[in-house]
Amino acid sequence: MQNDNLYQKFMELKNEIEKHKWIESEKQGNDIGFEKALTDWMYKHRVSWCEHVDNTKKKLILSKFQLNVWNFFVYMVVSNIY
Repeated sequence: MQNDNLYQKFMELKNEIEKHKWIESEKQGNDIGFEKALTDWMYKHRVSWCEHVDNTKKKLILSKFQLNVWNFFVYMVVSNIY
């Protein structure tokens, strides 16, 4: 089902951002927070991650889900749901 696939991609993306948060927090010696990790990861790693994730679906991910995933993360951050 496509919704399951979207949720799976969302969870993979969230895990990547959590790893980035941990690494950057360790480098700085304090917790940088999810919001900063999210923006930093999107700026530095989003494109290469999308290329890494199933290349056959890259165009679909970038065109259909890029803004939706970004908007969803922003909603989660603002609502403190994550």
